[in-house]
Amino acid sequence: MRLWGIRRSWGKRISETYGDAYACWLVALHASTMNADLCAHFFRRADFLLGQHGTIGLIATNTIAQGDTRSTALQNMLNGGAAIYDAVSSMKWPGEANVAVSLVHLAKGHLASVSGLRRRLDGVEVTTINSRLRPKPERPDPHPLAENADLSFVGSYVLGMGFILTPEEREDLVRKDKRNAERIFPYLGGEEVNTSPTQSFDRCVINFGEMSLEEAEKWPALIQILREKVKPERDKVKRDAIESSGGTTLTSGRGSVRLCGNRVAAS
Repeated sequence: MRLWGIRRSWGKRISETYGDAYACWLVALHASTMNADLCAHFFRRADFLLGQHGTIGLIATNTIAQGDTRSTALQNMLNGGAAIYDAVSSMKWPGEANVAVSLVHLAKGHLASVSGLRRRLDGVEVTTINSRLRPKPERPDPHPLAENADLSFVGSYVLGMGFILTPEEREDLVRKDKRNAERIFPYLGGEEVNTSPTQSFDRCVINFGEMSLEEAEKWPALIQILREKVKPERDKVKRDAIESSGGTTLTSGRGSVRLCGNRVAAS
């Protein structure tokens, strides 16, 4: 049996797009974390459907060989006896999407240990391919160093593009009320960090941090933006959470804002 497919990566967007219940089910099903991209779960599902013997060929974004996505999918499958016999570690997607993909072929069961199985990585014949899509044996993950704890921070996850403003939108809001500048911050992502030596930015983000309801109400124009641009999407993808709690949580940075009907509350 041979399965082919392509899956885009989602990571933390799984919960945002499909709801908390689905995200938690995937975590429990595959003993993974919320950091694993959706493509990892498609690899695991294909592995399950394949049975004891067969081959799988899948296309995914190149995060399949990185971080929790790697450990959830390729590392787990290799530790279970599968073997990667052909792969392209990273290539630009030939379509319009600006994304890098990986092509991964795995053999399972007696096909993984067949005598004379040839392995190719990026078109070059190799003796072995590990879960990082490198021509080296699979090895246990390194242990985190306790000395490095709290030395760095992954950054803020802005769960909703409605939080994002252009510099012109920020200027307009500040022109109307100078206090709005207190809750609108420069927004730098990987693109800015990797392309600008001065760390310049062309995006801003609304962030209420850990504010209480009373504090958040001091910025009515900003809260209204979240009601109009963020809440409708959350209502659409998290109806189960809304029905059980009477509201939906809008997270920006380390804090969040809860919209309950026409009210706003911190959480």
